[in-house]
Amino acid sequence: MVMELSPMRSLPIAVILCTCLALLSCEMGTSPVPTNTQKVPAYIDSLDNVDIVSIREEGLDTAEIEKVGIYQSNEEVFIKGYPGEVMVDMKGQVYIEAFVPGEAGIYVFDSDGKYVTTIGRHGKGPGEFLTLAALNLKNGRLYIYDAHQEKISAFSTDTFELVYEETIKRDSLESKDLLAMQPRNELFIKEDSSFVMNFFRAVNSNEYRNIHYLAISSRGQIKPQKLITVKRSTIYEPATSHNSGGYFRVARTLPFSRGSLVALSSNGTFYTNWNDDFLIKEYAPDGSYRRAYYYPYVRSELSVSEIEVGDGMRSLIDDNRDVLPDTWPAVHTIETDDQDRLWISTITESDSTFQWWVLNGHGKLVARFRWKGSRDDRSGMLKPMITIHNNHIYTRKLDFRNEVYQIIKYRVSFKPHPHFQPRR
Repeated sequence: MVMELSPMRSLPIAVILCTCLALLSCEMGTSPVPTNTQKVPAYIDSLDNVDIVSIREEGLDTAEIEKVGIYQSNEEVFIKGYPGEVMVDMKGQVYIEAFVPGEAGIYVFDSDGKYVTTIGRHGKGPGEFLTLAALNLKNGRLYIYDAHQEKISAFSTDTFELVYEETIKRDSLESKDLLAMQPRNELFIKEDSSFVMNFFRAVNSNEYRNIHYLAISSRGQIKPQKLITVKRSTIYEPATSHNSGGYFRVARTLPFSRGSLVALSSNGTFYTNWNDDFLIKEYAPDGSYRRAYYYPYVRSELSVSEIEVGDGMRSLIDDNRDVLPDTWPAVHTIETDDQDRLWISTITESDSTFQWWVLNGHGKLVARFRWKGSRDDRSGMLKPMITIHNNHIYTRKLDFRNEVYQIIKYRVSFKPHPHFQPRR
């Protein structure tokens, strides 16, 4: 059961929420939600147009997960390199990005896992790539971004032939800050075939700690207006520049690093999250703020001594014990699917399980379920490799026995629940 509270300024939100939760508990004949789940951070209270949503906890899992397919190297094709992004088109064809120095290509499989073809190859010519940084699909075209050449290529999903290519242009930019920024690792396609990409400064500056999302015309011209700006992930510094073996030590994120998550809908709507809280902010395609959805969520306690990490990361944790957080972040990732729903996974008390939440485009809960995942293996810098299409989840897995990477396809079956009716 879902209760939504519209923003009210005459009383503190926390007071309103506690009162409504108590009334809801009496109505349902259950105990109130524990006090610590009712606390609303002060900065939430200052937001305009924020909905605070409370959820009955008991038995709310409303989806089942079943493995239904595997995409991998076989007798017909060998996937050269490390699989990156995965895209799925309207016909169910699966596109797997794979790159290793000297090799680059997009491997195409049909919905049953049969190899179809390979798009592109390593090189500097038309339809060739030196690196593969981002992938996306829109209106029957597969778009590929080559970070080394700063080139966007579009291929037909019917013929798999190159349609056009554009290099990223900065001719209209005057700001030194914008001229110095580099495209990162996300490529979004708008209905008019223009693009949105994320940019950052690779060197230390006032802008080093931010990531900016900028529009790019269909001809590759960067537009000077920043659509949205989010903070980069928390990075921890080593106490010494070299370890006892003489190897150079670098600053890096840790599994529990706080950071920004961003997802875009098919119509260009931005959804952002600073993962310390289960707060989703929604922005229009032009970057103007619309509203926010807040789900009170109790973060799991962080015990750094129990985290299973390598020696390098362990020494970095030891160097920063005085500044480490007491809890894990609340949110692991946010993703959008082909129906413009939000799929959000939150970090639980279990190292092997995430809690997933499916929201429609208005922030209403559609379903919730628990699914496997390791918080110790989290990367504080990059979103996990997850693609969701037609109620199926695609993830990457290493088959240790055969030493090959697999893309695993899972079917998500939603089921009714006596205390909760999904809304669309």
